[in-house]
Amino acid sequence: WIEITGEVGARGSRANAQIQLVGADGSSALAMDSYLSTDPRMVFPTDAPGTWSLALSETNRDYGEDFGWYMMATTIKEPVTWTFDEVEDNDSSAAAQPFALGETVFGRVEAPGDLDWYVITTPEGENTLTFDVEAYKAGSVANLKLILYRADGTTIVRTDYRGEIDYDPDPWFQQRTSGVQTYYLLVRTEDDRGSPYHWYTLTVSSSANSTSP
Repeated sequence: WIEITGEVGARGSRANAQIQLVGADGSSALAMDSYLSTDPRMVFPTDAPGTWSLALSETNRDYGEDFGWYMMATTIKEPVTWTFDEVEDNDSSAAAQPFALGETVFGRVEAPGDLDWYVITTPEGENTLTFDVEAYKAGSVANLKLILYRADGTTIVRTDYRGEIDYDPDPWFQQRTSGVQTYYLLVRTEDDRGSPYHWYTLTVSSSANSTSP
């Protein structure tokens, strides 16, 4: 994995920096900030040695002696864990990839407009499903949203910019279920951007609802 960070405001600079990354294949990504910081950061996996171009710029095109910056690129250990990989082509509900409850998928929104569909079957009884994304917090440039559908295509939940805590932009939500049902889950970017650097992990778990005696 590669981590690219800009140390700007954290060092007292007035600059509002952003980092543009371009791969040898023309794929690109833009980081304008990071989790709980205005300084840019991006983290992404690589499958083989490669070459990337980097540009750090001032978002508002301001400049001056007090607009200094530092940038560092380094290799790191993977910041997330998962149990299975997204498999293309899952770009439609008809081609949705099965998602076993209690597992974690590693996926990518590979290109602008890419859609990742999963199909989930709920267990018997009264249960609560929990959907938990980790992406932006770990350095992904993906700005994700989740949309949950019933089998008949009606929308149940649509979430973006909302985590388990208010300032967490990675989607998180819960859905109560009753008996065996089939749900379809769509993962996409809010801004329709996509690249190999727009990655995420998603965990879907189920817990039985407590019953009063």
